[in-house]
Formats: sequence, C-alpha cells, structure tokens
Amino acid sequence: MNTKQQEDSSMSKEEVELLNKLMTDKTLNPTSKEELQTTRIPKDDSKFQQLQKALDDCSKKAHTFLYSSISLGASVPMVLIFKTMKPLYILPLVGGAVDLYKSSQNCKNEREAFDTYLLKRRKWELLSEAKRLEMEKNALQDELQKRRQSK
Repeated sequence: MNTKQQEDSSMSKEEVELLNKLMTDKTLNPTSKEELQTTRIPKDDSKFQQLQKALDDCSKKAHTFLYSSISLGASVPMVLIFKTMKPLYILPLVGGAVDLYKSSQNCKNEREAFDTYLLKRRKWELLSEAKRLEMEKNALQDELQKRRQSK
C-alpha cells in the first residue's frame, strides 16, 4: 500500500486518472471466441445490396395496388360512395388494404433478413472499434510504463 502511494505521488494527476480509467474499462475486453476473430466488412457488400434490393422490390409491389386503389377511390366523390355504397367503388379500397396486408406479410421474411444483417454488420463494426480501442489502450499503457521507468 505504501508503494502504491509512492507510485501515485511520483505520477502526475493525468497519469493517475488515465491509469484508473484503463484499469476499470471492462467493455474493451472480448468475452467470446467469436469476438476474438477478425471482423471485416467488405467495401463491396453484395449481400447488403441484395437484401436491400429484395426489400425495396417487395415494398414497391406491396404499395402499387394500394396507391392505384386510393387514387381510384379519390377520383370518385366520397359522398357518392357512402350514399350508394356500390361495391364497384368500395372493393378497390378493400382490395388494396387486403393486398397491402398480404404483401406486407410476405415481405416479413425479407425485412427480418435485412434487419438481422444490419444488426450483424453493426456488431462487426462495434467489435472492430473495440479492437481498435484495445490496441489504443495497450499503447497508452505502454507509454505510461515508459514514463514511469524514465522517472
């Protein structure tokens, strides 16, 4: 304990704060073998582009009929629709809503695959950042030890 106090008195205040910060930082330590493996995101991320295109195509297909039925419904005066309740005017709106629901259910898998891939990609980015910070932490610890030895 006495040596620790001597060590603290020989170090500057900034060095003590830096050392304490580095010692208590547990987020930088990898917790599994998967995190220890190298994580690289390719610049030409074809899987991301493929998933995004599938999701966009599915969304366009899902909304096309809805947009056309809404424009048809908007072209007919609403008073006439509710007064006469003719199926000719109501069916496109109901059909558009049903088609949107079915298409959105069909797009569920594409959406889940896209979201899962984005989460994995974000995890890779965070792991890479953690590795970079770990290297920076080690460099700062080495520098701190060199400063101690030079004094």
